[in-house]
Amino acid sequence: MDQSTSPEPHLEDVSIGNGPAQTWKPLSSTSVSSPSSPLGPALGSSSRTGQLAGVATAEHIVHDEMYYTWGTGLFPSFMRGDVIVAVVLVLAARIFIKLSSFVDWEEVVDALLDKQSREVGVSFALLTLVAVGSLIIAELWSMYPLAIFLVSAAGCVVSIYLHEVDRQVQYYGESYQAACDICDSVSCSSSTKKGSNTLVLGITNSSAGIVYYLVLSCCVLFKIFTNHYWPIVLAFMLSAMGVVVSLYLLYFSLSVLRVLCPLCTYVHIFNFILFWLMADFAESLRWQ
Repeated sequence: MDQSTSPEPHLEDVSIGNGPAQTWKPLSSTSVSSPSSPLGPALGSSSRTGQLAGVATAEHIVHDEMYYTWGTGLFPSFMRGDVIVAVVLVLAARIFIKLSSFVDWEEVVDALLDKQSREVGVSFALLTLVAVGSLIIAELWSMYPLAIFLVSAAGCVVSIYLHEVDRQVQYYGESYQAACDICDSVSCSSSTKKGSNTLVLGITNSSAGIVYYLVLSCCVLFKIFTNHYWPIVLAFMLSAMGVVVSLYLLYFSLSVLRVLCPLCTYVHIFNFILFWLMADFAESLRWQ
């Protein structure tokens, strides 16, 4: 375009925040992103509007902010993953509350306060700290890979222990008592003793859990070192499958076996958290 002959369009000066007013000039045909924008990559990029460099007009600011905040469709874009996770958590809580009436919680508390079971209580406290800490790291500082690694590592450790419980039960039989066998209704080894510790093809749940957490961690590592988006999509799909399996195992354990496996419950919680983290991580990468 020959600017000497074409009249320059009327552009108003725009003041962002408390900064000085700036006059923005139109681009020719390409869009330019402004990663150094104080509004961040999601709002500082003009790749969606493709008209002006940086944050060009007040209308552009409002458009990008509304798009990022409210999204399109029924739910806000940044809340879609959280809404799905909330539905899953409500469903899991409903299953747990409705089907765990057979558990004598006073007996469980007394057993955890006993000196012999105090180490088990400390282990439960550490696992709870990992679960809560990972959510804090992700939601406050957006360190999703670190949070995913922490939860995956904790889930892998628990799965390895449960795999050892399966092996000891097969070797010693009904006489074996695991450290997490708190009482008759709260036990880690009961599912193995009842022959219900496998899903398909004779693969134990604990073995599948070890592979599951390792694959999720590898997907995140692959995303970090290659900057591809598809590993996170794969990890999100795997985490969704993990949630479905956890809901099924939780229902089966409480309704059919009528036994609450404490470490298995932590594995289910870790799967719900991983699904939450993967949903938020995948959503955050869309704006980079």
